[in-house]
Amino acid sequence: MTATDATVHPYPGGDTSLSRFALEAASLGYDRLLSTAGPACRMGGVEITPAVIIREQTLKGATRIIRKACESEVRPVIMVNARDVAFNRAVLSFPGLDVLRHLHKSQKPSFDHVSARMASERGVAIDIDIRPLLVTSGHHRQKVLKTYRDILGLHRKYGFMLTVSSNAWSWLEMRSTPDMAVICSLFGMTREETAAALSSPERLLTHESPVRVIS
Repeated sequence: MTATDATVHPYPGGDTSLSRFALEAASLGYDRLLSTAGPACRMGGVEITPAVIIREQTLKGATRIIRKACESEVRPVIMVNARDVAFNRAVLSFPGLDVLRHLHKSQKPSFDHVSARMASERGVAIDIDIRPLLVTSGHHRQKVLKTYRDILGLHRKYGFMLTVSSNAWSWLEMRSTPDMAVICSLFGMTREETAAALSSPERLLTHESPVRVIS
């Protein structure tokens, strides 16, 4: 089973070169990085897969960029930052989306049973970003943990894919695969579930449909 850090931000977005990220990733147990800068390539035994993050405020703007990214010569992994529940349901129905991220930033719950079923049926992954668990505290951290617990419960019922990302802007912010399992255990993920989430980008890249589990 392979392991992928589902979002890193090399220079010029972050302060670390892509090659340094790859070197660190190899030492931390990763086989692949989804990178917001740099070409598709292999560095230091680690596969680098381009990713694009769409931060548009409107559905029209987001879908326009998704469509354009799908037409790229080398299709990146396409990620969209979540907004309210109506936006999330609409973008989940649009062809080409791979990952919905940053659900923890929504002011109100924005990912429900309808969204979960859509993600499962359309093969869209939901990202678990560990960064806010490391840089926030108090009420804000508890809110993130609750959001992730809710996502995990829906994942167990509907079987949509999860990804796990460091969302690192520097190599110093990356965490090893065992550390990821420990961090994810804070909101109830098992080691097996974390390992599956770390490997799910391989299914995104091969367009393999997730296994739907309903309990």
